Parts: sequence; structure tokens; C-alpha cells
Amino acid sequence: MLRYSKFFLIFFLLVFIVKSLLTMSSVPLHDFDEANRSEAARNMKKYSFFLAPLIGSPFEKGFNLKIPAKSNPLLSLNYHLERPPLYYLSMIASTSLLGENEFAFRLPSFIFGVAVVLIFFVLGWSLFPSLAILTSSDWWLSSQSALMDTALSFFLFLSFLFLVDFLKSRRAVRLIFSGAFLGLAILSKGQPAVVFIFPLIFLIVTRRLSFKELVIFSLSAGVVLLSEAVPLIGKFGVHKLFYTLSDFSSRRTVVADPTQSAPFFWYFRWWLGSFRIGLILFLTLFLSDLKTRNFSLPKLLSLSYIVPSFVLFSVSKNKVWWYVLPLIPVVCYYIFLSVKKEKWLNLSVITFISAVPVFAASSNKVVLLWGVVSLAVSYFVYNLKLNLKNSFATTAIFFSLIFSLSIFFYFFPVIQPTFPETKEIGEYFQKLPQPKCLFVLNMPYEAILFYSKAEAVEYFGKKPLLKGCANYLITPDRKPELKLLHRSNRLFLYRLSATTR
Repeated sequence: MLRYSKFFLIFFLLVFIVKSLLTMSSVPLHDFDEANRSEAARNMKKYSFFLAPLIGSPFEKGFNLKIPAKSNPLLSLNYHLERPPLYYLSMIASTSLLGENEFAFRLPSFIFGVAVVLIFFVLGWSLFPSLAILTSSDWWLSSQSALMDTALSFFLFLSFLFLVDFLKSRRAVRLIFSGAFLGLAILSKGQPAVVFIFPLIFLIVTRRLSFKELVIFSLSAGVVLLSEAVPLIGKFGVHKLFYTLSDFSSRRTVVADPTQSAPFFWYFRWWLGSFRIGLILFLTLFLSDLKTRNFSLPKLLSLSYIVPSFVLFSVSKNKVWWYVLPLIPVVCYYIFLSVKKEKWLNLSVITFISAVPVFAASSNKVVLLWGVVSLAVSYFVYNLKLNLKNSFATTAIFFSLIFSLSIFFYFFPVIQPTFPETKEIGEYFQKLPQPKCLFVLNMPYEAILFYSKAEAVEYFGKKPLLKGCANYLITPDRKPELKLLHRSNRLFLYRLSATTR
């Protein structure tokens, strides 16, 4: 029966793919980053500017990095030099082939996400690392969304795998590929790729990587990055580019965002709900390796990637679940390195315990306590001497596999926009005559900016109404003093007069 386990994994992978594709085709873009990325890609294509995203957001950019809007010269869009272009270019390619719809904007992220899952199906196939990433809610949710994080994770993981292969073979071409993929990771999302510095530091300190080899690696990444840096510097200059990059990095890590503040343990607590099987398997195997001191160089390299990065994200003032997404493939890789076939029955019992859907949405204290109890029980189970060579063991392993995948299927993540009605009210706004200017109040601006095709949007009350422009307001608030033009569920579209405050 065990030989059929891979076929069941493939079956559930296909089921998860179908569920994801249905969501990607039917659910409106999420109000925040997903709509923001899609709007930027559409503007890059519209303005034939492919070096950085273009967004008509209400936030001012330094150095007057603006361009007039085509639909209304009273409005302007901002060049966002802090964001690299690679993922946006993949969205442009997708929408050029499939049209500008939600599915096309989301497809590149989905391809990158599924590609990482497939790596574990062909990487000396092993049941448990494949199961760990298959049952990661964050992985599937990010793959369904028009976000840059699966592309970042994909290229970082390829860079890591080629670096591991180089350490085994000492073939320079592997090191060159590793550096090149790191360059592509940086071009996918930029600053978050800094986590790769930790395994490099480990290799230098342990003298596994010479200065010459580090130069080869760095030059390989640098050649890829020059494809963006040279034309950007030519257009905007060195000072504007590097000031924008450093300013954005410092604000994201040092300046606290009240909507993203969380305690130090937040990511660990989050993974106990969204990546529980992978987290418990990883910690159990790590504790066992720690006890026996069974650490190969690939394991140590994996830990040098996972642990410092996880700590860095945990101490950062701002926390969002997709920040730690690039760590998931390497966590699963560590599971791949540590699994012993004679322990399959033990690991199946641990998987079953981890898959039981309890306490995921409870308070922090309850979730953390359950995580500690689960880890203690899992470590105890792992050290039991269970007989793998009998029919009961085979049945237990198979049952645990089906149970964990079925539970995950039942709770499979689905994109849930805060205001799905934004699409309808945005399409109504499109029909209004130009020149028109759009304001929002007490709601995210990103999705309405995308669906209205307004090109630029302002927060109501932050800026004065524009003269020579028909001013409109979209908000979930009732404003009886204003003229109501259209309502879609919780959102209202009002006409503003020039004297409205």
C-alpha cells in the first residue's frame, strides 16, 4: 500500500490545483497588496515603462518621481523604484496572453508556487517533506494571490539548492547558477532576499566558501542585477535609486506600522495554525538531530538559513505572514534531509497528531501551549521503537496520509477580500465621464484604484478637492449630506461638490 502513497499525494495536489484555479477565476482581487501589484503591472504595460512599478497611490514619493496620468492630466502616478520589476513583467506577459482579468494577474504567482511543490515530488522523493508543503495554508494562499512572494521563494530555494550541490561537487557552474538565481530572487521582490546572507556568512566562517568562490557567486548575482540597475540609474541617477531603496528598507523594518505590529512570538504562533505539520515535523527532527549530533553540512546550511532569518523577522517591528514564506521550502528541505525510512510509522503518528484541527483559531496562550504539548508528544513518539514491518504499520501510515490531506482539503485556504463589492462599484465608476477624480474614506485604496481604472486616488480629507474635475467619494460610511450615485452592498459612491470638506 505504501507504494501508492505518492499517487495519493499527486491526486490531492491536482485537487488543490483545481480548487485554487476556481478561486483565482472567481474571487475579486484582495483589497491590499494583491490589487496593488496588479494595478502596477497594468500601468507599466499601459505606459510602456518596464523598469519599476507605476501606481497612483495617495502616498507622496520623494524626488518628485511622478508622471502625468493619461486619462486625466490633473492626476499623476508615482515611480516606485523600491520595487524590482521581474514579477510585474511576468504579470504583464500573463495578461498579454490571457487578458486583464483576476486569473491572469494571479497566474504567475501560482506557477511559481506549484513549481516549488513539484521540486519536492522529484527531489529524491520523500513522503513527509512533500506532505509538509502540501498542507501549508500560507503557501497555497500566496500561490492563489497576485503577490511577489512565491517568485521570491522559488528563486531563493533554487539558489539554495544549487549552493548545496556546489558544496558537494565543487563545480563552479553550480555556484554561478546559485548566484544567478539569487539575482533573480532580488529582482522578484528586492530587499527580503537579504535572508540569503546568513548561509553565506555561515559558509565563510566555517571556511566552506573561499573568498574567490564568494566573488564568483557575487558576480553571478551582480550580472543579473545590472539588467535593472543600469537603465534605472541612467534614467533616475544613482542617488535617487539608492536613497529610495534604503529609505524603504528602513521604514519597513524600523518604523512601526500599527496595523502590522505583533509580539516576538507571532510567527511561531502563526505557523502553529497555518504550517503545523511542517513546523512540528521540523522541530521534532531537529531535536532528534540535536540529541544525536547528526548534522550534515546541508542540514547546518539549512539551519543557518532558517533560524537567523526567523529571528530577524520576529524582532522586526512589522509582521506579515508572507514575510516568512521563503523559509517554508528550506524547512521542508531539512525534513527531507532528516527523515529515516525506519521512522515512517513514528512520523505518521506525529503527522496525525499535528493534523487534528484544534486550537488553530484560539488565543495566543492556548495555541502556544498546544504547540509545546504537541512537540513534546511528537518527540516522545519519535523515540518509540515502533515496528514498521507489519500490515498495521502500513495501514497506519496510509491512514495518516489520507487523514491529514483530507483535513487540509476541508480547510483549504480561499482568498477573502475585505470588500468584494469593490469590483462592482469600481466598474460603475468607470462609466462616469472624464475628467473625474476619486477619493476614498475608511477603506483600502488599492482594489478600488484597480477596478475603477481611476489611475490615481486620494484619501478624503487629506487633500483638497481638485478644480476642473468631477470629484467622487467611495466609502463604507453613510453620508446623507452627499449625493448618492450608486451603492454596492456596504460601499457607497457619492458625488462631491467643489466646496465639500
